[in-house]
Amino acid sequence: MPINIKLEPTLVKCQFCKQNQPIKNIVITEIEDGTLLYTCPQCYGLIHTCRTCEYVKTCNFLTDTSEPPIINQTVRQGPMIMQTQVKNPHLIDKHCISCRCSYGDKGDCHREYETGINCSSYKFATELLND
Repeated sequence: MPINIKLEPTLVKCQFCKQNQPIKNIVITEIEDGTLLYTCPQCYGLIHTCRTCEYVKTCNFLTDTSEPPIINQTVRQGPMIMQTQVKNPHLIDKHCISCRCSYGDKGDCHREYETGINCSSYKFATELLND
């Protein structure tokens, strides 16, 4: 008489969302110091984005209460005059130009696009892996 053995797939816990996933669904990635990172496909998309970067704990541009972060600016194009909202240039000069998350000479920020793929300052935040 044949014996039917049903093998359950080995489950591995995703290090971000803490959900158990079959090992065949887990993406194993090596990060900076040789540590292996076990992630599900949904969380894998977060690696190398601002959400997993060590330097994106606080944004001085947003937390500085001395001036408003967004100001109204009057723009004239030909005979038309418009009001538009822009980031406060005083706060950009004060905080963003020297920030690790900025790129370019105008204080553009990787955080606005939630991507760090082209960011030369990206460093994986290992505290995200703590249980």
